[in-house]
Order: sequence, then structure tokens, then C-alpha cells
Amino acid sequence: MRMKWRGALVLLAAAVGCDDSVVGGDVDAGGEVDTGAVDTGVVDTGAVDTGAIDTGRPDVGTPDVGTPDAGTPDVGTPDVGIGDVGVDAGGVDVGGDTGPSCANTTCGGACVDTQTDLSNCGACGRVCCAGSVCREGACAIVDCGNPSLTPCGPACTTAGGCFNLQNDPLHCGACDRACPAVAGAYPSCAAGTCGFACDAVHGNCDGMASTGCETDLATTAAHCGACGHACGAGQGCAEGVCADLPCAGTGEVRCGGVCTNRQTALAHCGTCGNACPAAAGATATCATGACGFTCTAGLADCDAAAGNGCETDLTTSATSCGRCGDACGAGLSCVSGHCERTTCLPPVSTATAACTRVAFSEDWESGTARWNLPRGGTTPITTATDGSACTGHYLRETELYSAGRVFTQSSIPVTGGARYCVTGWIRGSAGTWPFIGMRSSTSTAALGNEHWLIGQPCFGTSLPPPVAPVIADGAWRWYAREFTMPAYTHILLEIEIWNGGAAGTADFDQVQLLEGQCPSVAPATACTAATCAP
Repeated sequence: MRMKWRGALVLLAAAVGCDDSVVGGDVDAGGEVDTGAVDTGVVDTGAVDTGAIDTGRPDVGTPDVGTPDAGTPDVGTPDVGIGDVGVDAGGVDVGGDTGPSCANTTCGGACVDTQTDLSNCGACGRVCCAGSVCREGACAIVDCGNPSLTPCGPACTTAGGCFNLQNDPLHCGACDRACPAVAGAYPSCAAGTCGFACDAVHGNCDGMASTGCETDLATTAAHCGACGHACGAGQGCAEGVCADLPCAGTGEVRCGGVCTNRQTALAHCGTCGNACPAAAGATATCATGACGFTCTAGLADCDAAAGNGCETDLTTSATSCGRCGDACGAGLSCVSGHCERTTCLPPVSTATAACTRVAFSEDWESGTARWNLPRGGTTPITTATDGSACTGHYLRETELYSAGRVFTQSSIPVTGGARYCVTGWIRGSAGTWPFIGMRSSTSTAALGNEHWLIGQPCFGTSLPPPVAPVIADGAWRWYAREFTMPAYTHILLEIEIWNGGAAGTADFDQVQLLEGQCPSVAPATACTAATCAP
């Protein structure tokens, strides 16, 4: 459009001639334009300026009338040439029409200084927080508003702000001096010095800062819920509370920290802490959760009064001999739990003459080869030894029998009508009935008539007087029985624990058959032969 106006002006110049003037000034011979006041006259406001060129986007509006057209731009190079062509065609008019330029940064249509603007510090929209300024495009804290606070780190960031250096664990004593992490604890700061505070489930039970809060108070039995609070025996720690650990045994619960079956436990019978009392002559018991007692051997609770325990001795009681209520009759005494006639003891020899010879003697120091079991038996012939009064080996019988069990293997020659004496050391456990006797025999050791000589008091025998009574109470004693030999030529000695007595043991040592009278006293040396000539 500006080019069309330039052509029109050329045509106009051709029409008026070289010496003619145009409105707004004269043209000299050199063709130079007069730059005087004429240029600011009507020419600029005339039809030329209001043509198509001035109505374009740059010229429309106040700028053509106002200061922009009156300024330097109209005086410069654009005016050189013909008329106002240079003024409208120059770039100066375009810039002038857009308003004043922004020397800094435009944010939201406004010109701002991002080096100092609190709302656009360093960049549009970057707002500095309260108490800070924008300095050189960065937020900076200049006043914390509290003398106890100190600015630390970049302002308006999570790492920056106002902090109390006396108690802030991230800035303890100085900015950015963070207190170190500690196991089981929270870092703490007091008076500008780092420390730590245990969390809810840990404790510093060893008192050492280097290990932190090393103890788990929720599960440690020695420090359950608090340092030093130890759980009892058999207890564990769960969630900081002491509780009994489960017991492995069926029906067991913990009493005093110990797994206990209250159905059988003497100290906790039925309930924890219920101890069964001791009873005289008895052993306390707990069965099905109820206390009781068991009498020791030989004793009984015959009066059924639990308070006095087992008050009756069954081995000696004439009214309860062997068991409660069994009374011994007239002339009988209770011996080792049996009613026996103690008035029928054999006469004691008062003779001073010595026996003539030892017909047989056995001390079992050479084994058991001289004995056998002609009538059978399930237990082999056995010897034993201990440190009791009878030293060395002795025969030990344990099998209850009747009519003799252990016999001499060979028959012993004897003289019918002569005086003989059977002796021996015997020890029987309580209630047993040890016996020594003889059988008539032959040179071939045949079994004949039986005669018991030593055994249960008043035991019947076909060879008077009665047997020498044995006291079975677990003690060694020496026994002797004198008699007149029937018209026999040979005999066999026999030994047994009669099956009418109690089960137990009976020991026999230094069994002898003496020809002549029995010694009036036991040999001076235990378990040796009587002082008779061989």
C-alpha cells in the first residue's frame, strides 16, 4: 500500500513542473526538502496522511497525532525525498505505537524485577515466604521475629527457616548440625548439645550412649516394659507385660513359674500352693488333685484318723498283727507281723561238754557245688556278699517255696539215737519265714521224711521239741537246734523261704551239723564254725 502512494507522488511531481512549489514548502534547485516548520503544518494532517497508508494498523489511533509524530522520527531520514513518504514508511512509527518497552521481566502482563520481587523472586510465581526478602533473585531470611530463633538454610524451603539452635535436633548448636540417628531412639537436642530419647518400646538398659536404646522392652524378659523389670521364672515378655509361658506337659499349668500337674504335684495339689502335709509313719501323696498319704512298710492307719498318720506297727501290734484288726490270741505274740506262740521255745542246753565232731559245715566261700535243686525251682542257687556282720559269701534265697528247695547234693552219714545240733547264721527281711531242716536219706541221696529244725516259732514238726524260732527283721542272728537223731543212717540238709511268709530275701551262712550238744552261746567270731573238733 505504501508503494502505491509512492507512485502517486511521482506522478504529481511530474505534473507541476520543476520550478513549482507544493504545499508545505519550496523545493530548491538542488531538489532538497525544506526541513523547517512547514513539515509540521497542515501537510501531515491533510489528505495524504489520512489515506490508506495512515489508516493501517500502525497509524490508527492517537499515536499519529500525539508525541510520536512530533518527535525525532519525522526529522530523520524518512523525510528525505518527497513529502511525508519517509515518515509513514519508517520502522519508528511501528515501535512507538506499541507503548513503552520493559527493561526487566514481564510476569502476568506486568513488568517486574525478579531480582527483588517477593512474589516473583528469580522467576515468575516464585513467592518468598513471610519474614524473608528477595535478594539477587533468591529468597533470603532477614528477620525470624524471635530472638531465640536463627535463620538457617535457603529461605522458603524444607531445609531452610528459623530454628532454635538450643533444642532443634536438625540444627543443634549451629545451623545444619544434625544430631545423629540412634538405634531405638529419637535424636534430641538440649542446650545446643545432641542426645537421644528412647522410643516407646526401647530402653537404654545398659546405660551406654554408644549402644543407644538397645533393649526391646516389648519382648525382653529381663527388662519387660521397663529397664530392670524382670519377669519371674517360667514367664516370658509379650507387648511389655510378663506372662506365664505355656507348658509342654498335658494338663500342666505354672505354679510359681514351674510347670505343674496339679492332679499329682505334692506342692500344688488341686490348686497352686496347696502342699500336701507330711503324716507320721507315711509318705504324702496327691492323687486326682486331693492330698493323702501312703503308710511305710509295716505301718498302717488302723484308726482311720488322718491327723496321726500311720499309727499302728503291724509287725508287733497284738491287736493288728500283719493287718488292721487281726489280733493275736492267748499265748501268741506278734512277731514280724505274724501271731506266734513264743512260749514253746526249745530248751537251752546247759551242758558244758563240747561237741565231738563237725559232721557237715558250709560257708559258701567255695561256691554252691555241694547243693542242688532236686524238687525244682525257677531261681538258680545264688550267693552274695556285703559288708555286714557275716563277712564273705552267703546263700541268698528269694523264691518262695514249700517242702524244701535247696538240698545238700550228697547225703551225710549219721548215727541213729545220738545227739546232734544244727546251727547257722540267718538274716531274713521283714515278714519272711526262713527255714533250715533235714530229710532222712540213703547213701544215694534219696529223699525221705522231713523234719524242720530252725524256722517260724512254734512251727509244727515231727521231731520234738519245736523249731528254734527265727526273728525276721533284716538282722543277722545265730541260731542252734539240738535234737536226738532218729534211726537214720543218712540225712540231707534242706533250706527254703516258706511260701506262707512274705516275699523278700533270706540269707544263710555257716550252716553246720554238729555231733554232740549245741554250744550254749554263739561262736565268738561271726559266721565261723563252733569250737568243735573236726
